[in-house]
Amino acid sequence: MGTLQKPDCDQRYNKQSPRSAHAAQRDRRACAAGPQVVVPATPAGQYISGIAALNIPRPEGTGDWHFARAFTPRSRQPRTFLMGDGCQEDTRPWLGEAGIEDVTAIVESMLVPHESPRIYAASHARAIADLVLVATKRNQPLDHIHLDDWMHTQDQKEQVYSLLSYAKDKLEPDQWRRLQEWKLSS
Repeated sequence: MGTLQKPDCDQRYNKQSPRSAHAAQRDRRACAAGPQVVVPATPAGQYISGIAALNIPRPEGTGDWHFARAFTPRSRQPRTFLMGDGCQEDTRPWLGEAGIEDVTAIVESMLVPHESPRIYAASHARAIADLVLVATKRNQPLDHIHLDDWMHTQDQKEQVYSLLSYAKDKLEPDQWRRLQEWKLSS
């Protein structure tokens, strides 16, 4: 991994978010204590998605702010934690590789060890699209996915809608209708 500089934890948070001060304080303690977790390997065809990907800081200030909590070991990971080949969920048949990014530098800048040389994760827009598509595919309600929690501008929301449009021809008409209803309510 090379020599890494310890980041200023406050730089990782969108200052406009009312939740950011509390999250920054909690994660500052996690940074001070050193890495608490190991980011799992993302072999070819797999990537981190869902809430875990939404907790990987991005310069545009989207997403959530609980990196340490998202990557704390637990007995059961959400089914959208790792997605792709051989995983419980895989939205690549609908979305292809759009929005899957190399986040190795971000994770290394936070001094968090990882199990593979490269770490791939969904962009925040892709992570939300994955959550929406998995719930749609399973005929689960979409009302727990609040776009405003992660995307603060209309342009950011449009990135999610654009990704979801790739799936239109691959969804059943009722699934596409439910997705459109979610879009209108978010």
